[in-house]
Amino acid sequence: MAPQARPAVSSADRRAVATITHAANASTVPLDVFVATRLRNPRRATATWWLLEDGGVAVASLVAYPLTFAAGDVVASGYGLGAVGTPPAARARGYATELCRQVIEANEARGHRVGLLYSAIPPAFYARLGFHVVPAWHHVCARPAELAAGGPRVPWTPIDPRAEAATLADLYTRRHGGALHLHRDAAAFVRSVELNPDDLFFGVGTPLRGYVRVSVEAESVEVVEEVVPAPERAAALRAVGRLAVGVKALTVEGWFDPCPTVADFFEDRGRATTLPMVRGFADLARARFTSADYF
Repeated sequence: MAPQARPAVSSADRRAVATITHAANASTVPLDVFVATRLRNPRRATATWWLLEDGGVAVASLVAYPLTFAAGDVVASGYGLGAVGTPPAARARGYATELCRQVIEANEARGHRVGLLYSAIPPAFYARLGFHVVPAWHHVCARPAELAAGGPRVPWTPIDPRAEAATLADLYTRRHGGALHLHRDAAAFVRSVELNPDDLFFGVGTPLRGYVRVSVEAESVEVVEEVVPAPERAAALRAVGRLAVGVKALTVEGWFDPCPTVADFFEDRGRATTLPMVRGFADLARARFTSADYF
């Protein structure tokens, strides 16, 4: 019998999925800790966990997330593939490909036509399954003090994203326009905030005409989302530079598009991994996915 994929329904099944992921990633975290961490992950709580079995033996696993995409006025249900893994002893037998193929077919049979993943391996593997690379950047500024020093300032106010969720969702949607992106109404925006509880939000203008979402780490300030009118983008990035100086961070970085006015301060280091890839949508040249979308 050919290998068969099935949802991992029971607690034992889910532990099997996490165990395969631990082996596939060659994780140095103790197995029990790794499995317990995966089981309590809030992002995975809404996902379908999948196992591929060959002769009753689990040989590959992945996690499929329910997603909603938008492009202009069109909203469509879709799915995201993550944590695709095969234990070392089961590799080179096509198990991961077969599992992905069966999960894609199951989702498309339910009308979920658009798929997204973030490839941690050369994208040719997923290209064979009909996925295409979406434009992606990783800009890094190693001179935040110089970035902060010049240019006009932008009105910059700390905000509670839950209280402003409806406005922020509207700004986010308008920024993407007709380009493919993950759909966010007010409820979805709050969900995004809850999944990334350490992100900070700063509003631009009164009333709000934009916002910047950042994550402050020990040595870096990450621009998670920069949803600001084009004439104010450079000023907003300079404001992030001032924030980095204030918290003594060494760099400002993020997955945002190029901004010509301050381009000289940033180096695009590209992304060899976490490359977004999409299946089921033709116009991908303007598609954008932020690090808040990452799973």
